[in-house]
Amino acid sequence: MSTGYIDNPYLEQEVLSASPAKLRYLLIDKAYSLCGVVDQLWKNGDHLIADQWLLRIRDILTELLSGVTDQDMPLSKNVSDIYIFMINLLTKTENSRDPKMLADLRSILEIERETWQLFCRNEANQTLGAAGISSAPLSPPSTMNSSAALGGYTSSGSPQLFGSSGFSLEV
Repeated sequence: MSTGYIDNPYLEQEVLSASPAKLRYLLIDKAYSLCGVVDQLWKNGDHLIADQWLLRIRDILTELLSGVTDQDMPLSKNVSDIYIFMINLLTKTENSRDPKMLADLRSILEIERETWQLFCRNEANQTLGAAGISSAPLSPPSTMNSSAALGGYTSSGSPQLFGSSGFSLEV
């Protein structure tokens, strides 16, 4: 049964079965990639379309901030401060259309993205280990181009599942 929110069945299944940490990673990854889209749109002079994508980034950052709920923990305070800082930076970026500010926002998102990607990888390895399954990567079937199916590989050789592969993750 399809929820109708996502056009890609693979991504839809990924979202529906994802852990909370993986969902957070997917949102951060989407905001990161949208910064690149906005930058390209600005270069092309498509400011109205870029403004719409900036609103989507704001929605994502707001959703991420709302997920930090335990303000009694010092780490939660630090994390929420980072998201508030990014939202403020986004506001300044929207008003000035400054590519440098957008690049700064994207750099912060990249660090956050890498952090959550590592956490999700460790979480998956622990789940596999608890189930008695080896966490060594499986070889893809010879009839399937896994690079194309997964969206390619990063410079470190790990699969790039969502990055700039063209998937749409609606907020």
